[in-house]
Amino acid sequence: MSKVQMRQPARGTGEPHRGHFVYVKLCEALRQGKFAPGQKLKLREIAGQFDTSLTPAREALQRLVAQKILTSNLNSTITVFDPTAKEFLEFTRIRIDLECLATEWALENISPEQLQVISNKHDKYKQALQRHNWQQVVAANEKFHMSIYEAADMPNLLEIIQDIWLKMGPTIGQYLSKKGFIESRELTDTHDDLIDALSSKNKRAAQKAVKQDIETLAQYIYRIKNMSD
Repeated sequence: MSKVQMRQPARGTGEPHRGHFVYVKLCEALRQGKFAPGQKLKLREIAGQFDTSLTPAREALQRLVAQKILTSNLNSTITVFDPTAKEFLEFTRIRIDLECLATEWALENISPEQLQVISNKHDKYKQALQRHNWQQVVAANEKFHMSIYEAADMPNLLEIIQDIWLKMGPTIGQYLSKKGFIESRELTDTHDDLIDALSSKNKRAAQKAVKQDIETLAQYIYRIKNMSD
């Protein structure tokens, strides 16, 4: 990850605390697969990454540990969540149910402007695929999906989905980068189908596209994790 420049909070302006800023940026990085499953997160490296002191970095990491997004052992070593095959399967099933629900509500509420935003996110995803830039592919995929679920205008549901992506993002990112160009075409097709379904207000087609999109990569990941566990 490249170094993030952080503005110094101005007195009396009510700007968010530095620890919250680091927390938000760490959440974004986790959802977009910028950390690997099982990766150790060192306090000084996180502080340096976000150009801050140790205290805000520590607060952000401890907050994610308390939420069980990150794990901490008896030696206080903090690592990125690395699900077992069983855990991954459980989260995948939860994702399908919740993201299909969010898509259903998005379909009812979506505006032409929001649909254009979603389409633009997909264009950036396809551009990253064409460049074989897998880190950008993972980030663009997350932004594409979240733009749909945001259109549902159900903030509590969105928060639950985002929390699951905090745990699953690193694993999705790790394995998506291994899929290669041939299989990636499947993921592009499901996104196209989803946009078409949203545009035509086709509930069944939209939910089918979401389910297929999640399962296409999940089945690939599950096979590998099941063999290694």
